[in-house]
Amino acid sequence: MMLSLSEQIIKGILSGHSVIDMNHLDPMTSEQADAFIKTYGYDTNKNEDLEELWGIHRKAVSLLREHILDEGEKIPEHLADPSLLGDISNLLLIASNKKDAENTVWACAILKVMHAYAHIQNDLFSQYSDQIQEQILKNFKNHVQEDPVSGIRMGKQDNAITLSKFEVKPFKRSSSSVIKLLSKRQAVAISLLDRLGVRFVTKNLADVFRVIDFLFKENVVSLPNIMPEQSNNSLYPVNLFFETIRENPNESDLTKIHELLLLKLNQSENRAEYNIKGNEFSSDQYRFIKFICRHLVELELGGKNIHFFFPFEIQIMDYETYIKSLSGPQAHEEYKKRQKLATRLRVLGRK
Repeated sequence: MMLSLSEQIIKGILSGHSVIDMNHLDPMTSEQADAFIKTYGYDTNKNEDLEELWGIHRKAVSLLREHILDEGEKIPEHLADPSLLGDISNLLLIASNKKDAENTVWACAILKVMHAYAHIQNDLFSQYSDQIQEQILKNFKNHVQEDPVSGIRMGKQDNAITLSKFEVKPFKRSSSSVIKLLSKRQAVAISLLDRLGVRFVTKNLADVFRVIDFLFKENVVSLPNIMPEQSNNSLYPVNLFFETIRENPNESDLTKIHELLLLKLNQSENRAEYNIKGNEFSSDQYRFIKFICRHLVELELGGKNIHFFFPFEIQIMDYETYIKSLSGPQAHEEYKKRQKLATRLRVLGRK
């Protein structure tokens, strides 16, 4: 007798592919659909779980309409309107009906976006974002001051670093995080490491490295808590930077050092040692230094204090590079367009 096994399930688990990359589900009954949802984590017999599921469905439909669909495309009303869909488990039944290809595509698309939303809104960050942000940003705010006369400065007056900009990256809206999750095949909610972060824009290239030095020497961030596999330096090669400093030991004019660094790069680009972590949506022209650090956050839950490490991003670039990043293919809006196109292809199977 031939074994009755699901090729889709076994291949899906062992191939390392995400459920988001499936274009249909195996056929199932209403009872199996309910059991599927319960195993996922929601009990449709509980009003609060059912309300949350319908809320996630509403968000998924809105995201598809606002960000993914082309002009003229419409989600079938019997899948988008809860009153017509009737039961949330009907989405699974339609997604498992290979005889109705068009509706299967739309049901799967909604389920894929719902899956991403469910994971985004059920993690510690979404529940305690204010407390996490406050604890992580406290150290930075203690060292960065903005004065109407001297501008933005970091550190003590005698050796302060003057900054062109200091920005706290705004929390990613849930729609932005969902699109990011859906656009990258290997991404999961726990791997979103940049939902919180800061950006330093310095006056010159020398100050970029002075900022890094300051952050660790002054214990603003912890060296052991850096995630080394996430570090990215496409801005200026470290080997050429220190060569320039050693060759000009008496030079203290930061503007002059900036010029010397550019000259060195122009003369020795073939020896430049960058550390570039590829991002399929970023332009090759986008230059910056980035690293991910973790902070041990403390929260009070149920009368007990709990601790956990939470990642955040630090990004640094000089002002000249920052200005270039605001236009052309490296601009943020262009990045978002490329990301949404990848999400559309993955969710709907069409460009």
